[in-house]
Amino acid sequence: MPELETDATTFLIHAKRAIRNICQLPSVFFQVEPKDTDFDHLLKRLLKISDVPELLTGFVRNNAAGVRYISSLRNFQEHPGARRTIIDNFKVLPNAVAVPMWYISGDTPRPIGKEMPAAVEFLTQMTEAMLIHLVMASVTKNFPFIIVPIEEAKVDPKKPIKYRLSVDMARLNVKPVPPRARFLTSRSH
Repeated sequence: MPELETDATTFLIHAKRAIRNICQLPSVFFQVEPKDTDFDHLLKRLLKISDVPELLTGFVRNNAAGVRYISSLRNFQEHPGARRTIIDNFKVLPNAVAVPMWYISGDTPRPIGKEMPAAVEFLTQMTEAMLIHLVMASVTKNFPFIIVPIEEAKVDPKKPIKYRLSVDMARLNVKPVPPRARFLTSRSH
């Protein structure tokens, strides 16, 4: 592919921008400066705020390695030194054709064709999950809200809403309502 280096660079630039935008979401909900560009720094900043729930900091902590990997590909490409990002195009081998790979020098090469869609899915999930954690951290504590995933088959591609906010009735401390007389909403005449 003659433009592989350019295409991979463009992808990594956009992925790094997406990470920066994800890291800035907490500033909409908490008193935190929107200046972080990775989960490692964001975690340190969130841990300094007293009302940030453990679920949010745990989410950031548990996904920092994936964010770090994508950021590192771009960082070592933009600022090469002892380590740098290497992008290998197709290669003709004696018995096969090697697919395009990328990696940071010293690390294991990984196929670009598999990693790009996986990175897009990862960043999409990070954005959704970050927003969900932030909303959950800011909703009233008077009701036990939960996030309920919508079945994949029921997600409308034109409005790809994958979650809904609901009240967890099992945790809501109310007495069960006794059975009532059957109420008909419509009658046939």
